[in-house]
This record gives sequence, C-alpha cells and structure tokens, in this order.
Amino acid sequence: GASFTYKIDYQPAPGSGTVYSLHGTIPRQQGVPKVAALGCFGVDDDANKDDFVASVMAQNADLIVLSGDQTYLHEHLLYGFFELVYTLRDLLKNVPTIVQMDDHDYGLGNLWGAERSGETSGVGFAKPPCLLNMAQQQALGHLP
Repeated sequence: GASFTYKIDYQPAPGSGTVYSLHGTIPRQQGVPKVAALGCFGVDDDANKDDFVASVMAQNADLIVLSGDQTYLHEHLLYGFFELVYTLRDLLKNVPTIVQMDDHDYGLGNLWGAERSGETSGVGFAKPPCLLNMAQQQALGHLP
C-alpha cells in the first residue's frame, strides 16, 4: 500500500519570517504491527547512539514507545531532551512515536518512592512547575 508523506511547518514567533520545516514519509504497515519499546537509556557520556538507532531501524517498527527515563541529566533536563531528540532523530522522524515520562525525565530519581532507608524519595516533584511543564512540552509536544 501507499505510504503517508507529511510536512510540518513551524513558525516560532507569529509574524516573523522564520519558518522551520520537517518532512518525511511514514511507511504503510505490512502484516502484524511491530512495536519497539525503548526506555531507561541510562547515564552515558556518549551522545552518539548511531549503532543503537541502526539496530532499531533494522527491525522496521510500525510504532515506537519511549517508556520513560529518556534522560538522566537531572540538572540539565532541556539539554537531555534535546540530546535525545538529536541522537534518535533518524529513528523518530518517520515512525509514529509515543512518549511516556518517568521520574528521571522530571529531574528526580525515585519520584514515586523507593522505600530504601536513608534515601529521600517519594516526596513528589522537586522542580518548579514551570520547569516540569517545559519538560512535558519538550518531550510530549509532538503528540496529537
């Protein structure tokens, strides 16, 4: 069957002459749907995830689910999400993607409580609401 070709234009400031465009093609699903469930990328110093991306792309997934803990850069959340989007760009641009956020994506390990003695956890969000909202918009803003 036919594929779906898309183009998205984004103008960051109304009335400005600056327009960014993103375009690509989403292939039509063939046979039983394949879902790539990814998450908990862990702490690493290597933003180059080319081998990982190539491995997932070789599976020809029809849907990608990022299931949380996309970044562990608690003090640099925005950078962490930008790094994720940049490193996974070739994978995410043509495959529908669902993004769920978990504790590290909000800048705190064990947001929900780890029940370990001596550990501060389960106390809720430690970051200000404006930062949490920004993290959600950055991570989830492309979803319908």
